[in-house]
Amino acid sequence: MGIEKGGKLVIMAGAGPMGLSALTYALHRDVCPSMDVVTDVNEDRLARAEALFPPAEVKEKDGIDLHFVNTGKMENSAAELREMTGGTGFDDVFCYAPVAAVVELCSAVLGRDYAQSAKDSGRQKKVL
Repeated sequence: MGIEKGGKLVIMAGAGPMGLSALTYALHRDVCPSMDVVTDVNEDRLARAEALFPPAEVKEKDGIDLHFVNTGKMENSAAELREMTGGTGFDDVFCYAPVAAVVELCSAVLGRDYAQSAKDSGRQKKVL
């Protein structure tokens, strides 16, 4: 199914091995997002992820805005993440923790208007 070319991607609970594998894939395939946000609540994992994928280098080399965000430090994580997208929400949402609160956050930041247009065009979007 792939990701939206030039879209906005969030990888929730994504600073562990599986999430970083998804980030590697998203950054190095023929269809790339224009923005990628990796969230986690573990500051050590986020710091390691940022060291492996320095946002300034990713922006310079690939033209992708990369952000690492600790949602545990946010007052209203859904609103603050949506704000990062200019209020539109994310085109693609990957979820890497089987935790109800994380799954609900994934749903809250998914761009609903985009999901509807994807359905209308025959493509199906999933919160993974």
